[in-house]
Amino acid sequence: IKLMCEYLKLIVDTSDDKAFLKVINTPLRYIGKATLNKIEEKARRRKLSLFDAAMYAVYPKDRCYGNMIDFVEGIEHIRDYKYKNAASALRSLIKKMNIAKAIKDQNKGNEDAYLDAMDNIESMVEEAKEYNDIREFAKNYIDFINATDEGGVALSTVHKAKGLEWKTVVVAGFNDGLFPHKRNDNIYEEIHILYVATTRAKDNLFFVQDGHSEESPFLEVMGDTVEKFSKNS
Repeated sequence: IKLMCEYLKLIVDTSDDKAFLKVINTPLRYIGKATLNKIEEKARRRKLSLFDAAMYAVYPKDRCYGNMIDFVEGIEHIRDYKYKNAASALRSLIKKMNIAKAIKDQNKGNEDAYLDAMDNIESMVEEAKEYNDIREFAKNYIDFINATDEGGVALSTVHKAKGLEWKTVVVAGFNDGLFPHKRNDNIYEEIHILYVATTRAKDNLFFVQDGHSEESPFLEVMGDTVEKFSKNS
């Protein structure tokens, strides 16, 4: 998710040099230190962003030339092409930037971690279906993941929070009918959703339930791992 957000930052603003440096070699494009130095020097002399300077700093004889052309043209295409919605643009980004390879390289030898990461990205794509434009989606999503305990609250569905973490997480509506959801007969899928919700917290995890409804049967499953408090506590 963090890798995808760096790509999104560059799509929103190609002058974001930090985002450029974080994605230019993920996956590996053989952009070595010497090439990056040339790009940075060209950017300084011409007063350009690293992204804009990249095309002036690589040459056909360079090993990375073709990869750099594909990278720059791919980002520009996603920025300018009129996609059906933001989800379609995201899928194009995943394909053009070979995100699957980047994730596989990051989780080398761990197939479960790779599949879990790709599942997180698929949830991100599902979220993007609500937006017409990828830049609008990117700005909203980046603001969402940057929410902190000190600076704000990130209000999210469990699916949208996949792949992200916060110091403190509050799981609201922890009642029967929502956890597990009454419309889903697949209890294993609901247990997976519970797992995703509970593993978003780094330090503190709270479950809040409506006192007028039945408590979630998942409380019994979790047993003594949960310390209960009344509304007056």
